[in-house]
Amino acid sequence: MCQTPQARGLILLDADNFERVVVASLQSVVVIFWGPDCPVCHVLAPTLECAAEVYGDEVVLAALDVTASPQIATRFGVSSLPFILIFAQGVVRDHFMGEIPWNYLRDKIERALLLHPSTLHTTRIHPSHSLHKTPLEL
Repeated sequence: MCQTPQARGLILLDADNFERVVVASLQSVVVIFWGPDCPVCHVLAPTLECAAEVYGDEVVLAALDVTASPQIATRFGVSSLPFILIFAQGVVRDHFMGEIPWNYLRDKIERALLLHPSTLHTTRIHPSHSLHKTPLEL
């Protein structure tokens, strides 16, 4: 069994690549802080996978294991898991914690993309991307 949130399209972060992948990124970045003993972190995998599919190269989706890189978790005040930060232009623009539905994450990513002036946002969300069988606004 994989020990990371099992979502395709996630970049695995650590102390060696965090600055390059997150802070220096020209794209908006969604970072999930997780731990191997956090069941809710693993439940988020389908939501993160959906985000990776919908946003493709527009948004970087990444995961950081707080047990492997506690100094980064401390730096950002991570107090419970899962903890999600959204960065735009290397700055934290939003944060939230716990299990979240797809619609909530989508709205947060959309706001981050609006804060990022270099993003040419043309993504359209298809109703089939709903994880909870509710229609999504186009």
